[in-house]
Amino acid sequence: MAKYTICACASRDFIERGKVKRIASSLIAEGNEVRIVDDLCGLCRDMDPSLGDMAEGTVIACHERAVKALFARNGISLTQAPVDIRSDCDPIPAVEDIPAVIGEEVEKRLSSFHRSEGKDPWFPVLDYSECISCRKCFDFCLFGVYTIEGGKVTVTNPDNCKNGCPACARTCPKGAIIFPKHPFAPINGGKEEESPEKQENPLFSIDPDALYAQAIKERLEHRRKAGMALRSPSLRKDDDSDPK
Repeated sequence: MAKYTICACASRDFIERGKVKRIASSLIAEGNEVRIVDDLCGLCRDMDPSLGDMAEGTVIACHERAVKALFARNGISLTQAPVDIRSDCDPIPAVEDIPAVIGEEVEKRLSSFHRSEGKDPWFPVLDYSECISCRKCFDFCLFGVYTIEGGKVTVTNPDNCKNGCPACARTCPKGAIIFPKHPFAPINGGKEEESPEKQENPLFSIDPDALYAQAIKERLEHRRKAGMALRSPSLRKDDDSDPK
């Protein structure tokens, strides 16, 4: 019996739910052990203890390079090459006449997942086979996502990342920064031929200088509000030592 883990990426619209249901049901009908997770990125961010067990089987998720980088962030190597569920072709052949009870159980599992784009785990992972430690990402990011450990850039604070912003990936000269939830390649770890330039998608006419200026503005505004809170008694908790 083979083991499979399928990421439904339920927080976004990358993967058709019916496709996940068909693949999972087919594998279960064949007698395989199938685990369906709503968000592999979240599990990898949280260093979930189940990741080691997942790595012993086949992971069906997003682009291979992104999946490998997510597990590598937790110091885990996959024993099998991951399967890209975001590709046009189904990675697993469908099985005809799947028992209804299997489909119902899979549907029940998928129905427990909810879309949460904008509030879901969004953070970069690094492909160290490409990283040259130029530190441009570290210098660019004002939100403390990156730190330098042992001379190597590390994504230490993933929750600090601004959801939906892939700007640091644009600063990387080697394309070593991957945002798995990004809709287009190569930022999401996909192949270069799927790049936004070739798709002519206006969403990715990103100006790093403008985003950097915006980040500075937001940081200054955050500091201003923090200073106001410290100065304003109405914004602080009551203190018995304060004069009445």
